[in-house]
Amino acid sequence: MTLPAALGFFVTSIVANFFSANIAVPPADASNLPTGGRVLGAIEQAYSLPSDDYVAFYPENNLPPIADKIVIPKPGAISALTVVASSSMAIDRDSGAVLWTANADEARPIASITKLMTALVFLNSNPNMDKIYELQKEDVRVGGKSYIYPGDQVRTRDLFYLTLVGSDNTAAVALARSLGLTEAEFVEKMNVQAKQFGLLDTKFEDISGLSDGNVSTARDVLTLAKKCLAKQQIRDTTIEQNYEFSTQEGRAVQVRSTDALLSVFPVDGINIVGGKTGHTDKAGYCFVGEFVNQAGRKIISVVMGADSDQDRFGQTKKLVKWAYDSFSWQ
Repeated sequence: MTLPAALGFFVTSIVANFFSANIAVPPADASNLPTGGRVLGAIEQAYSLPSDDYVAFYPENNLPPIADKIVIPKPGAISALTVVASSSMAIDRDSGAVLWTANADEARPIASITKLMTALVFLNSNPNMDKIYELQKEDVRVGGKSYIYPGDQVRTRDLFYLTLVGSDNTAAVALARSLGLTEAEFVEKMNVQAKQFGLLDTKFEDISGLSDGNVSTARDVLTLAKKCLAKQQIRDTTIEQNYEFSTQEGRAVQVRSTDALLSVFPVDGINIVGGKTGHTDKAGYCFVGEFVNQAGRKIISVVMGADSDQDRFGQTKKLVKWAYDSFSWQ
């Protein structure tokens, strides 16, 4: 066993033993526990670290967990928690230590969280972001709000922002097809990338997330978010609360983010780094996000299958605040 693996096992054992000793029902099956703790807020932009240092925190290579950052429960600090969703999970981004898990290995539709992979595969193709693309009727996807229509000529940069900020399904398909690929060819690239990331319980059937055949687990979604938000262009785009552009014909377009957390001011020094929403009838309301506190400690959380738009954000805020209140970094 390697040193990082041994330390990871040691940390996991400590956390597991702590929960066993202090909570009658372990976090992985905590649906009957009462809700405890205060609720955090989030901000309109990422935590203000110098650009070079911030990017250094997010290497875009597949590096092993950081072994010298140990996350341990605060003595007597962990309170009971209920996350009202079909599945949920939270991890320390750097070490990979699991802070909370509930039905984390249950495969479920992920809806527009799919668009994180869409954006990553697009960027990995070294696209020309200033290329002009004319929307085709084949690009149109019914579902959610769309800002563009057949015949519109737009830059691929604008399609990229529409995909991540407005979660525009038509824009996601157009983004992929702007590379000269069919939807099937692009989806194949998404599935190959998922395998390379080790996402064994993740499968994509379409580009936008409208298909309920796009499935994953909370555990896999956290890895997907970690990989995708490591890309600065994806990370920075997902925290844009508003985006404005004009088509080549001169039509002005104003886009508002689907991420309601971006309209909340900072609370207790906890800020949002990036995230993505998702919703279909079968998937329920989903959100995966990355957060950072003033000490630079980063948490990624996911809530899948919440009952409403408000619930997915409220449950996320509660989970993240609970995690920062309950653990310390050594």
